[in-house]
Amino acid sequence: MPITHGRTPLGAVFILCSTHEQQAMLLAVRDWGILMVAITILVACATAYFLAAIIATPIRRMAHSMQAVARGQLHQRLPEEGCCEVRRMAHSFNHMSAALWRRMREMESLQLLGLAVSSSLYLYKVAQAAVESVQAVLPDTRAQIWLSDLEREHLVEATMAYPEENGLAVPLGEDCLLSRAYHRRQVLRAGGPEDGEPADPWLRAHFGAASAVALPLVAQSEGVGVLTVLRPEGAEPLQAEDLPFLQAAANQIALALENARMYGREARVASVFQRVLLPPPATIPGLEIAARWRPAPGETKVTGDYYDFIALPNGRWGIVIGDVCGKGTIAASYTAMAKYVLRSYAYESDSPAQILQRTNAALYAQFTGGLSEEAPMFITLLCALYEPETGRFSYAHAGHPLGTLARVDSRVAIALDRGGPPLGVLADAVYHEETLYLSPGDTVALYTDGVVEAARDEHVLEPEHIAAILLAHQEDSAQRVADALLDEVVRLANGEAPDDVTLMILRAGTGVDSLPMSPPPAGLAAS
Repeated sequence: MPITHGRTPLGAVFILCSTHEQQAMLLAVRDWGILMVAITILVACATAYFLAAIIATPIRRMAHSMQAVARGQLHQRLPEEGCCEVRRMAHSFNHMSAALWRRMREMESLQLLGLAVSSSLYLYKVAQAAVESVQAVLPDTRAQIWLSDLEREHLVEATMAYPEENGLAVPLGEDCLLSRAYHRRQVLRAGGPEDGEPADPWLRAHFGAASAVALPLVAQSEGVGVLTVLRPEGAEPLQAEDLPFLQAAANQIALALENARMYGREARVASVFQRVLLPPPATIPGLEIAARWRPAPGETKVTGDYYDFIALPNGRWGIVIGDVCGKGTIAASYTAMAKYVLRSYAYESDSPAQILQRTNAALYAQFTGGLSEEAPMFITLLCALYEPETGRFSYAHAGHPLGTLARVDSRVAIALDRGGPPLGVLADAVYHEETLYLSPGDTVALYTDGVVEAARDEHVLEPEHIAAILLAHQEDSAQRVADALLDEVVRLANGEAPDDVTLMILRAGTGVDSLPMSPPPAGLAAS
């Protein structure tokens, strides 16, 4: 081995070893190299295993969880452990999964809210259903609905049966969270650390609310009221992530409340028509009268059924029962029109057929004159003229169910036959009339199609069945006969008749002179 100093050679060193020693040294170097390679491989494997444990396994776990979320299993959560990057990824995934689960739950809640608020047209029931739905989604909250009054001077709490009379009112001129949200039509929050304003003093004083959210209820660009969601002291204030659900809920609630209000206004107007169309039974000499009216089940109590008693010259009386196609204000208004048109012609004629003929011509002109696209298709009606002194009972019907007469002496029931088409269908319709003479104890039943079609199956209440009821109660008062017939209608309908039911019972009294019976149009029952 040479020894130098810079480029100047100084000498050499000689190492003398035998061949055996040289081979031994080479073997030792080789073994040492193999050992180092083995150690390097082991370190690399250990490093790979460690990296797989802290990176690859969480990634695989995350991939499986994402697949589960894609299948709709939104409750998936990852353990937030491992290195910083893995913990961040797990935290982001958990936040995403929780947000998806929350949004899915809110969508389901909005669907249930829509079903709840659309299940009724009563304002109180709509408001109550809305409040319960919001409170079910947001625990530890108190939801309230405040509606503007007709003068738009106050907000009235709507979660009471009669809010206009009993509810708590807030003047819209008062500086509180409710009135500001109503006037600004903006979502306002108070009491939370990020809300920018302290708890509303008025809400705290009346309801103990430490934090609140007020959402304006707007339908068709008109302010309906305000939805408030309150939380008490100690409860966490509502967060910004709660607002999308509340805003969507407020939109649905506003439309449902406005529909309920419109229905209420229409029902109040129509109920006025109904009171006019269903007068109390008149006092007609020689007749005992009982009337029954039962609307079909549902929200509305306004129908197209009506009856009327008309005092005419010379002591005669007009007796009318009718049914207008449809329900609600439209049907009630056309029923009122038909009632007073017929009344006017009843004073001019002593023939029920002529009265119907003239009434039909007038109504046909109205229905086909383009006054309303919602005009009823037809009106069925039975018109009778009764003379108390003689017991003369003449009648004609326009597409109306046949009445039934039960004779007291022969115990024979007959149908009031003959007639014509419904009113308003044909311009030149012709109607026929029949004349009977009522003897003391005779019973006449007049009714609408809700009586004959009361059965829930495909069958109808046949005239023979009605005749049997009349014959079985000939010794009873007209009131008891009416109750018996109505009870049978309700029984056949399993408690709820599918259509409106209107009926009249006319019982000839002792003031009627006994006269020979006219030949009956058709026999129904005898005993």
